[in-house]
Amino acid sequence: MLDETLLMEEIRQWSLNVIENPMEDFNDLPACPFAKNSWDQNRVKVLVGEGGLWTDLIDYIKNFDDSYDVVVYCATDYDEISAEDVAERIDILNKELVIEPVISVLTIVPS
Repeated sequence: MLDETLLMEEIRQWSLNVIENPMEDFNDLPACPFAKNSWDQNRVKVLVGEGGLWTDLIDYIKNFDDSYDVVVYCATDYDEISAEDVAERIDILNKELVIEPVISVLTIVPS
């Protein structure tokens, strides 16, 4: 089982090292200029998923409030489903559940 605290620390380090640093490709701006502020304001939440059909994520989306700018959902079943299945689930979530234009679901699959 994933440790939520360790996972949060790893994602925070990734954010610091990857998306918050100025990048030449972005005219020396960070890939995500809003990430640092969201972390600094404690507006990032990391959820360790239950696996299966991601019903816990569906419930979270249905009951979403604006306490957080970013919610990172870490599915624990990534070794049991294909990348195509993940993409299909994300597509369905974005089409069927995400009603606010500022909310979207995306995925990063470990290699």
